[in-house]
Amino acid sequence: MIIPTKKFLSILSLAFFISITGIYYKELYFFQFIFYLLLFIVSTIDFFTVVKKKKLRIRRVHDKYLSIGVNNQIKITIENLSERICFLLIRDEYPVNFKADNDTCSIKLNPYTYGTVVYHVKPILKGKYFFKNIFVRTRGFLGLVFRQYKIKYNTEISVYPNLIELKKFLTLVSNNREEQLGYKLRLSGGETEFDFLREYQPGDNYKKINWKATAKKRHPIIEIDKKEYNRNIIVLLDTGRMMTTKYGYLTKLDYAIDTSLILAAASLKKNDRFGVLSFSDKVNAFLPPSKSNRILTSILSTLYESVPSFTKSDYLSLYYFIKNKITKNSILFVFSELYNNIVSKDLIIILKLLARHHKVRLISFEEIEKESEGKKYQQIVRWTIQQSQLIERESIIRDLSYKGVNTIKVNAENIKTRVVNSYLSS
Repeated sequence: MIIPTKKFLSILSLAFFISITGIYYKELYFFQFIFYLLLFIVSTIDFFTVVKKKKLRIRRVHDKYLSIGVNNQIKITIENLSERICFLLIRDEYPVNFKADNDTCSIKLNPYTYGTVVYHVKPILKGKYFFKNIFVRTRGFLGLVFRQYKIKYNTEISVYPNLIELKKFLTLVSNNREEQLGYKLRLSGGETEFDFLREYQPGDNYKKINWKATAKKRHPIIEIDKKEYNRNIIVLLDTGRMMTTKYGYLTKLDYAIDTSLILAAASLKKNDRFGVLSFSDKVNAFLPPSKSNRILTSILSTLYESVPSFTKSDYLSLYYFIKNKITKNSILFVFSELYNNIVSKDLIIILKLLARHHKVRLISFEEIEKESEGKKYQQIVRWTIQQSQLIERESIIRDLSYKGVNTIKVNAENIKTRVVNSYLSS
């Protein structure tokens, strides 16, 4: 396909001006003919300077898996096998429900060289997708015409939870630098029995400083207790209608799954056992607590296509399943949502029952409402009802705390750090 450039159209507009002037000055018809003839000849010459399709090698490069809700880098490498300078415009055909920035890229390649252009895509749903064709426009040396090629390059790709954040966390944890992402340093021990003394390090509990040893060594010395290992850390993911609310492009369930991956990585570093259970009107999937390094892979393969349904969650079935399958005292992170005493009646009852045998932490999104700026009756009534619901919700949270259920209030920005830090502090 041959496409004129802006430069060609600008020159052509000048020819139209000559044509209009020729209405009044007949002698300009000859110059008009010469002008069109020269433009045709020059454009034809320019066309033959365009690098041919067979002289281009194009390849799409990206990670094996993309992460939902964040920018993923896509690279397109181009090799110029011709003896001419190559001017290119490149546009990739990414999946329709991806958001992309700078998806039309330009590059200049000298003869027998190669280069790379980069753009980013943001998937908004998990699952399998296909990148299709790559469209390339090569410009002539004079810049008058483009020739467009369609490069067939179909590739399948899977969109997973936020692996980019997980990789950052694992990298920084290995260097004891997780505080750079807002996470607390992992505690070295529990609070039960003395084990040994060592020098104080940033992030240590200053209450554990041994003052006698500090005075003797003339620098801070801290007591380290024996660490409690092999605790069960289990995430309970509600995939029912409570988790369908969206914050931006992602649902509450998407944020919960991303947080579960970071929590799993943290539990592996603390030598605890980690498990996951997802449920709605029934128990959908259960990964028993394990401290195998393959637990992260198992979570991804089990949950990467999970989407919230509009069914009512059966909390009673969940309780009996946990009662039969999880006999050891565990720390349960429940990702669900509280609304009021009527809508959340079953959830409140089950949380109290679970707290009799386990340490229960409910993760609940904060619904912050701004005071109505309008003066209309309907706006004032709406804001008043919202405040009433907020007061009722706070009353439920206080009642749950008396029964041993700790509620962690989160939002889309801080859910990972607040949940993981509550675990690292335990």
